[in-house]
Amino acid sequence: NDLLFKLASNANSMALALYDQTRHHESLKLTTPPAVNSIFPIINRRCADALRDWTFFWDWDLPRDQYRWMTAWDVSSDDVAQFVAGVEVALRG
Repeated sequence: NDLLFKLASNANSMALALYDQTRHHESLKLTTPPAVNSIFPIINRRCADALRDWTFFWDWDLPRDQYRWMTAWDVSSDDVAQFVAGVEVALRG
């Protein structure tokens, strides 16, 4: 069956939703939509630490303060909204 494709499609769609909901923050330097389920924002360390107080994400290019945000097969629109809210708080702080 095509379950694998459905699950991958959801992960990719949720990454695009995350990108769409955060790209207006110029400091994140999100200039191109994701091709798959990852986006690579630039986040100053203070903000990254604040986000990491309640969620996990990968380091990517630390000299540039770049990180890797990934979505999975089971991520929902609500999950994306919650993460975006956390990003908003961290960037204001």
